[in-house]
Amino acid sequence: MTGILNPVVGALVHNLGSVFVILNSAKLLKTRNNLDLHIKIEYEVTNESKGALIV
Repeated sequence: MTGILNPVVGALVHNLGSVFVILNSAKLLKTRNNLDLHIKIEYEVTNESKGALIV
């Protein structure tokens, strides 16, 4: 940022950006785990209902 930020502020902004990336990754992992669980439950319920229709 050619003279707008001093080196200390630049380092802090860089570190905050890194923290943001890590927090966003954690949020995406949590979302993926919840989605996997939802798909697994939906699959089990669908299979159970198919079994009930056959009986």
